Amino acid sequence: MKKIGMLTISWGFCYQIDEVLRQEDKAEAMSGHIDQFLIATFMQLRLIYNTHMADEKLEKDEIIKLYSCIIGNMISLFQIESLAREASTGVLKDLMHGLITLMLDSRIEDLEEGQQVIRSVNLLVVKVLEKSDQTNILSALLVLLQDSLLATASSPKFSELVMKCLWRMVRLLPDTINSINLDRILLDIHIFMKVFPKEKLKQCKSEFPIRTLKTLLHTLCKLKGPKILDHLTMIDNKNESELEAHLCRMMKHSMDQTGSKSEKETEKGASRIDEKSSKAKVNDFLAEIFKKIGSKENTKEGLAELYEYKKKYSDADIEPFLKNSSQFFQSYVERGLRVIEMEREGKGRIPTSTGISPQMEVTCMPAPPSTVSSIGNTNGEEVGPSVYLERLKILRQRCGLDNTKQDERPPLTSLLSKPAAPPVASSTDMLHSKLSQLRESREQHQHSDLDSNHTHSAGTVTTSSSSTANIDDLKKRLERIKSSRK
Repeated sequence: MKKIGMLTISWGFCYQIDEVLRQEDKAEAMSGHIDQFLIATFMQLRLIYNTHMADEKLEKDEIIKLYSCIIGNMISLFQIESLAREASTGVLKDLMHGLITLMLDSRIEDLEEGQQVIRSVNLLVVKVLEKSDQTNILSALLVLLQDSLLATASSPKFSELVMKCLWRMVRLLPDTINSINLDRILLDIHIFMKVFPKEKLKQCKSEFPIRTLKTLLHTLCKLKGPKILDHLTMIDNKNESELEAHLCRMMKHSMDQTGSKSEKETEKGASRIDEKSSKAKVNDFLAEIFKKIGSKENTKEGLAELYEYKKKYSDADIEPFLKNSSQFFQSYVERGLRVIEMEREGKGRIPTSTGISPQMEVTCMPAPPSTVSSIGNTNGEEVGPSVYLERLKILRQRCGLDNTKQDERPPLTSLLSKPAAPPVASSTDMLHSKLSQLRESREQHQHSDLDSNHTHSAGTVTTSSSSTANIDDLKKRLERIKSSRK
């Protein structure tokens, strides 16, 4: 009954504290007494853990009720940041020890509302880590980790939970680094490394402790940079631990990484500049080539250079130089490149003896064999120059050339035939020639008589009668010449 009465008194005391903490104007009255309150609280937790939980006569529901009241009081306290920051390092160390011990108590888990108590403890631990003075809580965790690793009877699970709290503090460092007394934290790390050198930490069953320490130091170095070496003022003998040497190695590694990054960025920048300059040179070179193609004097040279460039750089893009030009110029360039390709590869090439320019090779194709055979003699006999002249006219028509000037030239037969000695004409031949001319003249007049009007009929009759008289006269003269020769 005495123990039950003590539980009732403790529960009543917790209820009164809770009423004070819930009122902001009264909560400030606790300022300056936070350590005393927290000491009394975790002493109560220790009593419950060591004594009440082991007493089978006590109702476990009463114990759970007391746990809930104590934890609720501390949650209310650590929600008031000004009061939470008053907790000292030593008090926070003992408080965290009591809370972690409670979380690992398997007897609580077996109770009906035990899981609810464990969840409340988890919430309280988070509040203590976030709302306490960051230097005090970080220092308290480092000391608590050191003690837990030294205690042979300590559970590995206990040390693991302490390190999890340290990892949570490390995640908060980017926001809290400016409010931390770094000299004090480095002193605590120096003491820890003095007790647990690197080789001794490696002997631990888990690598979790050495990873936690390295992560904490790496984060501090990253946030403070080289200035972290100026915060070793509270360490009397720096050689007693590997802290300073470890910080120097980290800073050197960080500087090397920074230098390599800057070198890579410089190389990237230089490569971008080289790429831009090379593109500018290519553009200037192509512009010069197209300038040559556009001039009458250097058009063939320009096309040849463009062909060589495209052959050397198959992925070269000349479209920007063509898109602003006329369709005629684009077709001209494409046709010129095809002609050069045919000339270089020897495909479809027309002999230059034909007199056809290279630009016409693509459009001027030789006549089909059937056409040529129809023009020439298929019996193997020699054909005259007129046949070849006719073939030339056909080829010129297919190539779009004009044949009118060709027709004005003297006949090819007269140019190819050899000059012969003029024959001596006899009087008989002359008469026959004259006679044939008169006959032709008469026939022409007869045809004109048929087509002419009646008004010209008289003149035509007179002309025809005179022509007849002339013929008769010539016949008589021819007869006399024949008879005299006989």
